[in-house]
Amino acid sequence: SKIQHWVLGGLKPEFIVSYKNAWDPHPINVSKIQFVGDNYQVLADGDTGPLIVEHMNTIATQFHIDKAFVETPKLVWNFVERRVRQIHDYGRIDMTIDQAEFKDKICQYRNEADDDFLKHLA
Repeated sequence: SKIQHWVLGGLKPEFIVSYKNAWDPHPINVSKIQFVGDNYQVLADGDTGPLIVEHMNTIATQFHIDKAFVETPKLVWNFVERRVRQIHDYGRIDMTIDQAEFKDKICQYRNEADDDFLKHLA
């Protein structure tokens, strides 16, 4: 199967990570649970549950990034590379890359519409 999410680019569909299945629960107070649910995506899971998740501008792993497990640094590289490119292209990362790309498409559409309108006036 093909991996679709950009943070998993260049990785095998299955890979080994250092994971000890230890949990450290924290009390949570989520006032906008629907917002969290709408912006939370499980990218990879294992036998015990989610191992890589995305929430807006954050990628979280339930395992250590360790160069002994060659795929784990690649996750960090993919994340940093995408975010640096986003800062370069859009000047910020206060929105998800999908939101920024959508906004860019809208701007391109508006510019094309303005060009068409100006051509019509000429």
